[in-house]
Amino acid sequence: MTAKRPRKARRAVRRWAWALAAGLIVAAGAARAGEPNEPPPSPAAVTADDLLNQFRRNRDLATRKRLTAQLIEMGGTAPSRLLLAIQADLRPLQNRYRPAYLKQTVLLMEGRLATGAETIRAQRKTVLDLLGNNQLTGEMIKTKADPALEPLEKTLIVERETVLKEAPSLREERERLLALGELWQQCTDWLAKQNPGGNPEKAENFKASLESEETLTALLVAAPDDEVRNVLMENVRLESQIPVEEARGLRRLNRVRLVLGLRPLLIDPHLCEAARDHSKDMATKGFFGHESPVPGKTTLVDRAKRFGTTARGENIAAGTTSGEEVIMKWWWYSPGHLKNMMGDYARAGLGGYETTWTLLFG
Repeated sequence: MTAKRPRKARRAVRRWAWALAAGLIVAAGAARAGEPNEPPPSPAAVTADDLLNQFRRNRDLATRKRLTAQLIEMGGTAPSRLLLAIQADLRPLQNRYRPAYLKQTVLLMEGRLATGAETIRAQRKTVLDLLGNNQLTGEMIKTKADPALEPLEKTLIVERETVLKEAPSLREERERLLALGELWQQCTDWLAKQNPGGNPEKAENFKASLESEETLTALLVAAPDDEVRNVLMENVRLESQIPVEEARGLRRLNRVRLVLGLRPLLIDPHLCEAARDHSKDMATKGFFGHESPVPGKTTLVDRAKRFGTTARGENIAAGTTSGEEVIMKWWWYSPGHLKNMMGDYARAGLGGYETTWTLLFG
């Protein structure tokens, strides 16, 4: 994969502006909250109506915070009705912010591609040539691969802080969005606690969702073609099916593959299950290895098959609770593990149990 000219980069991402503007991109690892239906009137509706009308008319943030607290304290149907009012105000803000953020990211990327194409190719070649070296060592990765990877990431991944620093008006729009999002969060948190069958800890976090969307925007802009973008978009949906640290680790792995010009790996939740199960077995049954003493789980092929999928490569590690750390510290500096992570695979599943990890490739 080579860096594209500015015109190609602009054309390649234009279609994604519509997806962002329409709010089709959902934050990684978080499910979009459902919109409550308008509840039927209740005996307390007159008081709630009064407060809700005040909320709709008044744009002062301090006043809106006070009204939000009153309506949530009132309980009953008041918080869900307030949530509807907040969502009505959030949509136009989101519909302005998303395309504006995308546009600013594209502009920054165009400038980088216009001036750094040859450098990008040389840095990629440095890392990829190392992967083909049969004498590769951890020290070579530190002294040769790292100095090439770091500037590649800085060039090809337009970080949130950079986008906002270059656009003060966009930063102000984001602050307004987060302020209203904080009120949205209060309502959704309250409603999650009222649901006997729900899990408040898994309720969507507005700020985290926005940050995940901004991170995804950077990856979409860096992607070379629609096929890669489709994988990245599908991974957003699949991340919600696996634990957060596993999603973070796989996202970090795909970011590295992307900047090196390699295709991202599609998340396979079944491989994640198989990997998580092997990690648990290693942690609880007193062994550490690719061959398991558990009947029916001897090989990675056996383990993948038990969970309805296939595998042909595996990394294991122990000593951290962080999905990103196990990717970039435990495995990145280990030649065999690194070559696996940058290998010619299509799918991946990361599974952790306490401080033990397994990464399966398919």
